[in-house]
Amino acid sequence: QLDRSVAEGILDTLVPQRRPREAASVVQIVARHFHLTEEALLGRSRTKEIANARQMAMYLLREENGLSLINIGELLGGRDHSTVRHGVEKVAQDIERDEGVRREVVTLREKIYEPPGS
Repeated sequence: QLDRSVAEGILDTLVPQRRPREAASVVQIVARHFHLTEEALLGRSRTKEIANARQMAMYLLREENGLSLINIGELLGGRDHSTVRHGVEKVAQDIERDEGVRREVVTLREKIYEPPGS
């Protein structure tokens, strides 16, 4: 007799769930993508390049990993949750307006969902 739980177990084996990488790995992936060190991404610098990369990390950690604004702020160098909210909202708006940002998010999402070591 094949019941629902057995069927779900078989499906999980055949079609593994796509899960994002751990939050620390997302930070590494974003830093590498933007040719930055993790230290630069987590640091206090507010240059446009670093701020944009940091906001992208905020957006991905919120949307893909489901972290709270407070947890993202702590992970990204002790930033306030309101700073994180602003970063997430800015990237969401940029995605609507800018094809380049949209493509960048797609590329980063692919990297985040790649199995480690691929």
